[in-house]
Amino acid sequence: SGSTLHSGTLTEELGGDVKNPLGLNQAEIIAGLSLELIKSSRRVISPLTHQPFPIKIGFHSGSAVGGIVGAKNFQYCLFGDTINTASRITTTGEPGRVHVSDTSYALLRESPYFEIQSKGKTELKGKGTVETYWLIGPKADYMAAIEQDPFRIHEESLSAVGQHQANMYENTTIPKLDPNNTQNGSPLANGENMARGASINSGTCPFSGQQLGNKPK
Repeated sequence: SGSTLHSGTLTEELGGDVKNPLGLNQAEIIAGLSLELIKSSRRVISPLTHQPFPIKIGFHSGSAVGGIVGAKNFQYCLFGDTINTASRITTTGEPGRVHVSDTSYALLRESPYFEIQSKGKTELKGKGTVETYWLIGPKADYMAAIEQDPFRIHEESLSAVGQHQANMYENTTIPKLDPNNTQNGSPLANGENMARGASINSGTCPFSGQQLGNKPK
């Protein structure tokens, strides 16, 4: 789509379709999203098993009907045989991998951005045996294009700022409460005042890293 929610200035800088500057087809867009989801899932650790959450991803290309349904609880839903096939492609895959149908493969086999590998014959419930494929990963051309994506660069810069703020906060030393120190009120009140003033006394804001001026009297 050529429509965008971004500013006109950024649109001119990108030159062309803002939402799809690489000219990807729908299967390539979903392939890129799938790989990002697999990558991100490895950083989500289960509090029970202390292991990353295993996820299966599969996709299929074809016609479908979409619309808002419901009288009280409105939901946007997709309908059609394409949805059923995509569900079966997902369930017959493996955790941590992206399973691709034959129709999606037809849209990806000439792509310069993704590497595909044959999985062989797969039995799909109600569909019989079909040839399916694994999405192995992105090629060098795709990674090079992503690194030049202005939106990604902007997100990474925001992430770096957030990490800097987190590090500053972690490195801030808050004095321990001395129960024997009763100056300026009760020990608890004195400890609270010390905690509040810890970052200011150092002369540096623990969140922004900026130097603080003298506090007005």
